[in-house]
Amino acid sequence: MKIQNPKYFFVAVAVGLVILIAMCIADVAKASTMSAEEIKLYDTTYGFLPTQDDDPGLLFVAPPGTRVFVVKDDGITSTVSVDWVDPKAPLFYGKAAAVQANHLYTITNQDLAVVRYTNQGFVTGVLSVPFKMHLSDHSVSAGSTVGGYVGYQTSLFNSITVTPVIAGGLALIQTQDVNSSSQSNRAGVSLATGIIGNVGPHGSGVQLGILLGVDYLGKSADYKYEGKPWLAFEVGYSFGQ
Repeated sequence: MKIQNPKYFFVAVAVGLVILIAMCIADVAKASTMSAEEIKLYDTTYGFLPTQDDDPGLLFVAPPGTRVFVVKDDGITSTVSVDWVDPKAPLFYGKAAAVQANHLYTITNQDLAVVRYTNQGFVTGVLSVPFKMHLSDHSVSAGSTVGGYVGYQTSLFNSITVTPVIAGGLALIQTQDVNSSSQSNRAGVSLATGIIGNVGPHGSGVQLGILLGVDYLGKSADYKYEGKPWLAFEVGYSFGQ
């Protein structure tokens, strides 16, 4: 492979490094399933157990609207810090007390799975697209790996996940010789942004998404779509790897 224009190589390296650093920060912050995510509970949520900071003999309930931050998630149990509780909520639910702000509790992921909540947090990965529809002439070409991505995921009622993303880096881009019908893959720079997500409980279900991007190979490559926007859609196919 040969980079057609060194300028784009350095641009790709710079973009890739920025995204790589962001990916590393996000991975450190989110070491497991829901760690470092903010969650808003929409239902009365039972099953909170106190840590050493609270009365060890009392069970706790989170009123609707409670916001918590997941300090740790080992895949079975989550340790959460309560950020906000509705001041108008009851103090007791039968024999259980309402959780208190700025206190730590544990709750099983199974108990969380049966209530409605939204969760937010940074996600990272590598984007690949199955095809590109070029907006300049509405033609379709084979897709490629776009590069690393960083996004901020928000889920709604355990069933819809929406993640705005930005992506970029070195990529193999399919090109066609202007004097023949032969095709080849050349190294260049891809930049893209868009929204990816899925419909289904806890990330399962149908993958959906749309990306808008541009490719750069350099003027010497005589690439027909140099710097021109393309669209990619996903239905069932997952952009994020």
